[in-house]
Amino acid sequence: MGHLSRIRSGTIFGLYLLASIGGGIGVSGAQETIITYRPPPEAAENHVYPQRLLAEALNRTADRYGDVRITQAFATVSRDRSKVLLEEGRYLHVMAEVPRPNWETDLIPIYIPLRKGLQGYRLFFINRELQPLMDKVETLDDLRRFSTGSGAQWSTTLILENAGFDVVTGHDYETMFDMFSLRRFQTFSRGINEIFFELDTMSDKYPDMYIETGLALHVPLPVYFFVTPTKPKLAERIELGLREMIADGSFDKLFMEYHGDLIRRANLANRKIFRLENPNLSNRGPLENPDLWY
Repeated sequence: MGHLSRIRSGTIFGLYLLASIGGGIGVSGAQETIITYRPPPEAAENHVYPQRLLAEALNRTADRYGDVRITQAFATVSRDRSKVLLEEGRYLHVMAEVPRPNWETDLIPIYIPLRKGLQGYRLFFINRELQPLMDKVETLDDLRRFSTGSGAQWSTTLILENAGFDVVTGHDYETMFDMFSLRRFQTFSRGINEIFFELDTMSDKYPDMYIETGLALHVPLPVYFFVTPTKPKLAERIELGLREMIADGSFDKLFMEYHGDLIRRANLANRKIFRLENPNLSNRGPLENPDLWY
């Protein structure tokens, strides 16, 4: 377990419980409090991996920067509101998020793709009876004929609109699935790290939800830690901890622990993959460093 042995087994899952009752995770002696984003309950599982990366990065640097206590924000808020809270630095200090306009300039980004770009491999939820039509898709123009759903504040919305898709937007995570069930749009792209968990946990509520079998999108879509500009030392130590993990191989080991089975289930080798540009990205990120990408 190495450094993780200093955080007792199961603490990352425990973080959600402890934070909800006002507690948190202690990293070493627990002095400074670090506040992270609170995901909506239905998406909490998808946030366990970046929370574990954060805890390990802070653990590794405790001897040089001091002890911390990790807790979650009091409530779940929208992405736009999260950015405001990060800028203020009082109720939110760090968040794992896909870059959107102004996030890289107004906050402190740590340019290490936490999911190695895996979230940029997008599969589609469809209604099962649509599969025969999807089987006939040969080109990106063919795919654009199907309306697609995306959250109003999601970074993928601008990507899809920029690529010429007919995008139907909704206001929040759960609303998008309700709209999909009501057939307000025909396809709903989700990252490999999201789609299988959502199918496994929501199929009872949305019985017509089905993962399309032969297509995928690929977008340069990193997830970075964004840190409040009021805590530059926090950004410095998180980056240092992550780079130490990359150097000793523990970053890749943790990545595969959480994503290896999802990669196998995605079966990308047997899918037709259409590549899209991401207008949300600046030229500051490490897009040309293959060691940081899957």
